[in-house]
Amino acid sequence: MGSPSIRRLAVALGLSAIPMALLTACGATSAPPAVSAEGTTRELAPTGDTATRVLPSGYIAGMPVVVTIQLRPQGTTVSQLVQENVPPLWTVSDISDAGIYNPTTRTVKYGLFTDNTHRNLTYTVTPPASATGEAAFSGSAWFNGSAVAIVGATTLPLGSNHYCPADLNEDNTIDGTELGRYALAWKRDDPWPGDGGTPITAAELGSSAYLWKIGDDGAYEYSPANGAFPFRPRAVSLPVVVSVSPPSYVLGSGKTQTFVATVTNATNTAVTWSVVGANGVSDPSGGSIADGLFTAGSQPGVYRVVATSREDTRASASATVTVTAPNGSSGSIKVGISRSHR
Repeated sequence: MGSPSIRRLAVALGLSAIPMALLTACGATSAPPAVSAEGTTRELAPTGDTATRVLPSGYIAGMPVVVTIQLRPQGTTVSQLVQENVPPLWTVSDISDAGIYNPTTRTVKYGLFTDNTHRNLTYTVTPPASATGEAAFSGSAWFNGSAVAIVGATTLPLGSNHYCPADLNEDNTIDGTELGRYALAWKRDDPWPGDGGTPITAAELGSSAYLWKIGDDGAYEYSPANGAFPFRPRAVSLPVVVSVSPPSYVLGSGKTQTFVATVTNATNTAVTWSVVGANGVSDPSGGSIADGLFTAGSQPGVYRVVATSREDTRASASATVTVTAPNGSSGSIKVGISRSHR
């Protein structure tokens, strides 16, 4: 009988030390390490056994979150247990590896695993719709009866944004590189960072591919109404377009002319007017403009009146104005601003 069996017998008999008579009867030639009151010895607590918790970057009230416990025992480990404590009022579901949840103590328990296999244990928690602030997680794992704290992520903040799991750089768009890597990880059944370290489901892959296909350049937005996969393609946005009429006009110094700005694909159709010279720099000598009404200046020349969208300052248009000497021609058209809503 080897020394591990002798130690187990001593524990069963409630002995803190093993009598030499028992050692001799079992064929042992030397005493093993002393057995502690808890029935463990230093050699039964191999170094390097770890349990690591993986959490997403944040949670959304009322939406499920997957928690992963990565068990990494060493070669001499032959038993593994895990106990995880979840935040108050959060509900628990979808526990992997025959784990059990106790709602009274708010604990999830796994094991006993009588091997040294590496495992990714998972469970799903759902915060109440009224959840706010940071949620705390804690737990312990036992390797050969020796307890270690579960390390890794211990808190989960309330997220201001929620990202599709395939969106690795969290910019609310999915590009071909991200989707391709996501598909490869699904094919290999590899853990995925955006899913809390858990394998990707076929439904998640298909939904992510849909976002890439339909969204404007793969853009998407968070939509809780979509249920288990709370994302939808972001609507394609058309660029703001500005036009000015008439496109050109000739008038004498001191005369007035009204220009009309039309803005499309914008909620705010207001514009900012300005007068610039031939070099594109503001030039008040050519005249002034307010609400589309241009008053020619005293300096003859060719100028442009520019209308710039207030909603999107990248969108603008202009008309050419030729200012002549005081005896030049002038004219007028109906005053007004045309607005077109998208």
